[in-house]
Order: sequence, then C-alpha cells, then structure tokens
Amino acid sequence: MQRAWSIMTKTNPSKKSGADKRVLRNRRTLPSRQRTYRHLYARVDRLEDAISHFYNAINELRRRVSTLEKELKRGGGNTRH
Repeated sequence: MQRAWSIMTKTNPSKKSGADKRVLRNRRTLPSRQRTYRHLYARVDRLEDAISHFYNAINELRRRVSTLEKELKRGGGNTRH
C-alpha cells in the first residue's frame, strides 16, 4: 500500500501514464481482486447465512418448548397419545 502511495505522489506529469499502469497493476493484485478470494468470500457469506438460519431455528424450537412447558405447569397436561 505504501508503494502505491509513493508512486502516485512522486510521479512526473510527463510520465503519468506509466505510473498509472503500475498503480492499476498493483490494485489488480490485491487479495480482494483475486478469484479465489472472491469465491471464498462468497462461501463464507453463505456459511454465515446458514449459521444464522440454524440459530433462528434453534431459538424458535426453544420458544415452542417454553410455551409447552408453561401449559404443562398450568395444568394443561391432560393430553394423551
């Protein structure tokens, strides 16, 4: 990052096009521009969504169990199967 900064600030106006190419080349090699990084980022994003869904399902089940336990304590436990 520091190298790109020095290229941008210390360039000669007559050599601007060459410096711009070097800066663009450096930007293209950033990890966020690489195919593997993008694919992994997408996979991590999907994994985070799956984990969030899992926690939501667990919380919903806990809520239902809590409701059933409250009904049992109030005397609504006359259900036979």
